Amino acid sequence: LVLLMVFFMLGAFEPVARGGDDAEYVGTKSCKKCHFEIWESWSKTKMAGAFHVLLPDSKLEPGKKTGLTAEWIAEIKANKARGDPKIEPGRNYTREADCVKCHVTGYGEPGGYAIPDPKNKKAARKAKKLEGVGCEACHGPGSKYVKIFEEIQEKQRPYTRDELYAAGMTEVDKEGCLRCHTKESPLVGDDFVFDFDKLKDQDMHKRTQMKLRKD
Repeated sequence: LVLLMVFFMLGAFEPVARGGDDAEYVGTKSCKKCHFEIWESWSKTKMAGAFHVLLPDSKLEPGKKTGLTAEWIAEIKANKARGDPKIEPGRNYTREADCVKCHVTGYGEPGGYAIPDPKNKKAARKAKKLEGVGCEACHGPGSKYVKIFEEIQEKQRPYTRDELYAAGMTEVDKEGCLRCHTKESPLVGDDFVFDFDKLKDQDMHKRTQMKLRKD
């Protein structure tokens, strides 16, 4: 199951609006200032580096820029060899919608990731912020609840999850994961069954007790 973050070239994906029509995607680094420990834990996961595995083998490099390790790169290359449908090692999949949609944040949603025109620097910068399966892929677009977290941090005041849900944050659940974790992946067979409990325990991020949360 851990390998499912490597390639999701799905034909059955349907964008689902998360967090309300007026909330906007702000990128995972916007969460870092209040949730550094969680962000740091997430940055080492395969969700964080999911976009880069769509690159051709010649572009797969370990390091902080990609989030890839030498061990993961070897794993990616081995998975390409067994992919069904075939995954071509020299092909760049970062501009193919059927692949990109499960390797980025908010694809197909208002303000979410859009494959940028290479000549449009502004669009490229925005897309860069939403590469990988980031916080907002699970928690919904953060333009409103990030501001609440900033105010909570500044005043060190107690808060509840309902307050954040009202500002567009969505509860993490199995249904959100099933948008991509399906048997349509080229790395699993028709007998694949998604194990949500195993995923949340191994592949999301370190779960930390929120000291100011009252529920």
